[in-house]
Amino acid sequence: MKKTKTPVKAKRSGSTGIGPRMRQWRKAQPIKGYEFAKLIKISQGSLSDIENDKSDPSALTLVKLYNATDINMHWLLTGEEGEINKDIEIPTDHNIVHLNPGCGILIKCNKR
Repeated sequence: MKKTKTPVKAKRSGSTGIGPRMRQWRKAQPIKGYEFAKLIKISQGSLSDIENDKSDPSALTLVKLYNATDINMHWLLTGEEGEINKDIEIPTDHNIVHLNPGCGILIKCNKR
């Protein structure tokens, strides 16, 4: 019987994704990887996977990043200059839906 290989997510070309931009921002601060993971309450392994473009950050991770840092979320998500209103803190302790009028991004998180 032939063994089947588990499909592996193809790595995206270039460093234009959210993960590489997260790493670029983190290193510019400078914040160590383990400190950054602790700040946004994810494991170091998850942060590594995101920064190396092996996985995408969850909506909840993006909300925690938004609440904990001054990163330009418009730049993080699109790679383009622009601003997102930082006046609103998005709660992470229950179901949320947030439409940011500054960039029109819808974020939905379900509490786990």
